[in-house]
Amino acid sequence: MGDKEPLERAPVPPSGRTSALGAPSTPDHFDQQAMFGSKNKIKLDPELFERIRKIADVAGYASPEEFIHHVLEREVAQFDDSQSDADIAAKLKGLGYIS
Repeated sequence: MGDKEPLERAPVPPSGRTSALGAPSTPDHFDQQAMFGSKNKIKLDPELFERIRKIADVAGYASPEEFIHHVLEREVAQFDDSQSDADIAAKLKGLGYIS
């Protein structure tokens, strides 16, 4: 790894459960089948998924899906206090997701 910064450890979830390396363990409400099963499929480029798999492994997540779930939860939480579609759009612009 050499000159690369170490990965920042993910915050501990309210349940306090973590994996061996301190990454949050799978929350009680998390259902991998529901996220990646027949109803909710998310297709990722194989190269992107391999990068995600490597990061999830190094960070101590139980699976790439658990890491993806955690990342998406953190991103979506930024919009929890939005009062309107205009608030959401303004936050998306501020974060650089839309122009």
